[in-house]
Amino acid sequence: MTTLGRLLQIHRYPVKSLGGERLREAGIETRGLAGDRAWAVVADDGRFGSGKSSRRFTRIDGLLGCTAVYDGATPVLTLPDGAVVRADDPAAGELLSAALGRTVTLRPEAGVSHFDAAPVHLCTVGAAAALGRTAGIGAIDPRRLRPNLVVDGDADRDLTGARLRVGARVELVVTEPTERCVMVNAAHQELPADGRVLRAVSDHGDLCLGVYADVARPGMVRVGDAVEVL
Repeated sequence: MTTLGRLLQIHRYPVKSLGGERLREAGIETRGLAGDRAWAVVADDGRFGSGKSSRRFTRIDGLLGCTAVYDGATPVLTLPDGAVVRADDPAAGELLSAALGRTVTLRPEAGVSHFDAAPVHLCTVGAAAALGRTAGIGAIDPRRLRPNLVVDGDADRDLTGARLRVGARVELVVTEPTERCVMVNAAHQELPADGRVLRAVSDHGDLCLGVYADVARPGMVRVGDAVEVL
């Protein structure tokens, strides 16, 4: 058993592809962090709003200009103009459509997963910093990667297949490296837009940075927990 590092940050995104909230602790279920990406913006063709287009997703610009945090079990959205609306407000879809410039609705998950590839997304500070320095753009802030768990450690790209223990109970199985999309270039709250980031990851990371993981053993995680490779 080796120590990968300490859990430095925990992030949860109540609505897929919107800005989220930073937590001190979180429950991790088989599905992932409790409440993570439990809602999504849905386009008029039925696909989920995202930073990329695929069979399930459609690219919708402007999503990161909105943020969502939980009030109990309900996301509360802050729109780019500062307006605040609850996800269960009948006016939420209309206000969000106006903010995004296209017709959308806001819906909770119902049978089709909102996750890109796996329930948990993890990255290390060291890997993001090293790749950015190699590319000559300085350390990449892990928040650009929209991870759930940020580990104060060095490596993550060689962990595929590894079993990780976070804290006293939670165990994750790393499934694959995380392939990045144009969202890493976008402005993330106080982080400005930076068109160099995706190119750096493409040129020096085979378009991957961070890892996806399945949940083998649920439980609670807290900032400061040890993250170990079993």
